[in-house]
Amino acid sequence: MNNVCMPKMGITMESAKVVEWKKAVGDKVDLGDILYVIETGKSTIDVETPFAGTLKEILVNVGEEADCGVTVAVIEG
Repeated sequence: MNNVCMPKMGITMESAKVVEWKKAVGDKVDLGDILYVIETGKSTIDVETPFAGTLKEILVNVGEEADCGVTVAVIEG
């Protein structure tokens, strides 16, 4: 199991809101696929999956905010 964490996209970024999941639980994902989209105070950013495998769990739902470094999903592979 691999934890996917909220990325830190800049020095001042402390958290971000998930605005869309591009993959659903049970979907196969490849390294570099767009997994989800986040919104910071400045922009909307596509986040790539850092692992290949199967998306097993989504821990932060659309509309929820998470601090940088917090696990947002789990990929098995």
